[in-house]
Amino acid sequence: MLGTPADIIRVMPNTPSLLGLGMSGLYAPESVSDSDKLYAGQLMEAVGKVCC
Repeated sequence: MLGTPADIIRVMPNTPSLLGLGMSGLYAPESVSDSDKLYAGQLMEAVGKVCC
């Protein structure tokens, strides 16, 4: 679909994220680098807490 392999991090935020009070669950396969996982977590912290 994208034409090249891509690292995918799945995120499931909940409804209170709309108010900045949410909780997001993140999942990343072992092929995703630690720096990419950290970046995704920091990005989602903008709308609440993060659980990896």
